[in-house]
Amino acid sequence: MPMSQRATKPDPQPVLSEGWVETTANDQLRVTTEQGRYAARKAASCLLMPKPGDQVLLSIHSASVYVLAVLEQADPEASQINLPGEASIRAGSNLHLSATQALSCASQTLSVGAEQADLSIERTQFIGNLVALQAERIRSVFSSADQVYRTLSQRMVEYFRVTKEHEETQANSSRKLVEEDLSLQSRNTHIVSEENVKVDGELVQLG
Repeated sequence: MPMSQRATKPDPQPVLSEGWVETTANDQLRVTTEQGRYAARKAASCLLMPKPGDQVLLSIHSASVYVLAVLEQADPEASQINLPGEASIRAGSNLHLSATQALSCASQTLSVGAEQADLSIERTQFIGNLVALQAERIRSVFSSADQVYRTLSQRMVEYFRVTKEHEETQANSSRKLVEEDLSLQSRNTHIVSEENVKVDGELVQLG
């Protein structure tokens, strides 16, 4: 005759209850309900971070207590979504991010990849230590531009510039070095010097 086995008592089913968050410390939450006070943890499905004073929905079990959702916030102006580890958001079609006042992004590194990007900004400001730009072609159109450099160095294979109207350069001193030929052509040419004018070469032709 086989030995009889004692039947194990099944664990009671989790009970749903409402409560209020008293304190938060790391991943531990102290929640007060009508049945008593519990030490709870935020469930993975609860994206909104519970804050003290929030009304929450609890799952109470003999082994664990979880906060399933935040029903009502004590301060709706201070919402926080905390996702431990790596996270991603994917949309089958379009994804829109909108804020009535400000939208900020902070991270150690930022990577953006797109086949086409369009930016429409009324006013922008960039502050950084180094900018590296590489492109097959750059086209810029400005109504006016004001650039200030302490030192500007440019290296090109060929350089073409067309000014339809007036062009003016002001400098304390200026020097131009040309390895081969230098040509100046104009309808009228004026060279004015307050002191000395020197033209030196093996052959000087005027006229």
